[in-house]
Amino acid sequence: MLSPMLGFVAGSLIVLYAYLCYAEGPLPQTPPSFLRHKGDLPWFVAWAMIGLALIGEMAGFLLKRDLGLERILLGGGGLALLFAQTWWRKQDWRFGKAGLSALLFAVLLTLFYGSPVRTSFDSRWAVHTAMSFARGHWGDLSEYMPILEKEQLYAIEYAKSRPHTLFPIGVSLLSVPAMAVVSMVHPTFNEGLRYAIPVGFEGLLAAIYGSLIGVLFYWVVFGRFNSHYVALAATLVLCFCTSVWSTATRGLWQHAPVILMFVVAMILLLEASRRSSIIQYLGLPLAMSFISRPSAAVGVAIFSLYVLIFYRRWFVRYVAWSLLLAVPWITYNVLTYDALFPPYYVTTYQPQWSISDALLGNLVSPARGLFIYSPILLLALPGFLVSLRERSDRALHVTFAAIIVAHWLVVSRLGNPWWGGHSYGPRFMTDILPFLVYFVAFCLGPSGRPSGWTKGNAWH
Repeated sequence: MLSPMLGFVAGSLIVLYAYLCYAEGPLPQTPPSFLRHKGDLPWFVAWAMIGLALIGEMAGFLLKRDLGLERILLGGGGLALLFAQTWWRKQDWRFGKAGLSALLFAVLLTLFYGSPVRTSFDSRWAVHTAMSFARGHWGDLSEYMPILEKEQLYAIEYAKSRPHTLFPIGVSLLSVPAMAVVSMVHPTFNEGLRYAIPVGFEGLLAAIYGSLIGVLFYWVVFGRFNSHYVALAATLVLCFCTSVWSTATRGLWQHAPVILMFVVAMILLLEASRRSSIIQYLGLPLAMSFISRPSAAVGVAIFSLYVLIFYRRWFVRYVAWSLLLAVPWITYNVLTYDALFPPYYVTTYQPQWSISDALLGNLVSPARGLFIYSPILLLALPGFLVSLRERSDRALHVTFAAIIVAHWLVVSRLGNPWWGGHSYGPRFMTDILPFLVYFVAFCLGPSGRPSGWTKGNAWH
């Protein structure tokens, strides 16, 4: 009882002192790193988060609930915001881009992780597979047989007499650093994986990916419009008006890594209009998107054609960078499955539905319609037409639109089934949401490129 009481007192004092400094200005003998001036909101939020993290121990004691992850989330977010603000002050920038990014990340992470719904279904083995890679077992799940058998070997396939997840390993590979960290902080975490599915931890990782998506997309839109209003509005649309919230951040599904890689690709493509050499690195996120989900091949193919046409000089290097990820992945497939691609990538389907039903269903069906659950995305069409006014980016905007249409056609024809199985909303259309919301942004504020993609304005 003593530890929760001390945490409650210390946390309450921190929050109270931070509020007084925020409302009245720095009090006598206030450390310079605490609050800089009256109304210093980022610093107040940071210290309030740290204080609430300390108070959380008492809250968990009273509620008889373990709030460890929530406290880590609050405290870590507060420390990250403090670090970002300290770094920003040393840079003498006109606007605290690092601080704003950290604040936006903390807010998104809190909202995504705080949303109570979890859908650890097909993604149930993502954390186990990530830990297997982190421990050098290369996706072999043999040590987790107790929980595998308890779940009746759902979505498990045997390769060379070893159990592996049926689904792509991309999201698990991206999560390996997190496994290394949690193993150091919580040495018994791996032992717990043998008997349980860590739904809460999986939700935290999914929330982190969703928050990264939101922050990076914010700067994509800001770089294009040079408007924080448009950037924030578009980011809120992407994060909370689409299946990014209802699907991609509810578990370690394949969708969040694909969206994240596509947003990184958008950054590189838009920045390449200023520095053409940047385009060569596009191969890295695109290769990772395909490793995460086979339907990403649509975006990979269309972007590759774009690079070949408009950046031919850099095409060989673009391919070379993609091979840095593709070759190890293919080598893993050969060693594990004796094939270039995993079985999930080469399964053939015989559609038993009308293509017209699928095309319309993915857009307007009551259970899966994209425009039923996210009607604001209807603005993407007029937004696309407005975007064509910009001659300098017209080819790129047509490329984004081509990916949207091609993806819609592919998932309607080759999806198994096209309605996305036992899911909620337009799951199969989730991967192309950044492109759709990018066009929606043209309807949220004045068009044009007011020096948005200059190095000083957008990124530094």
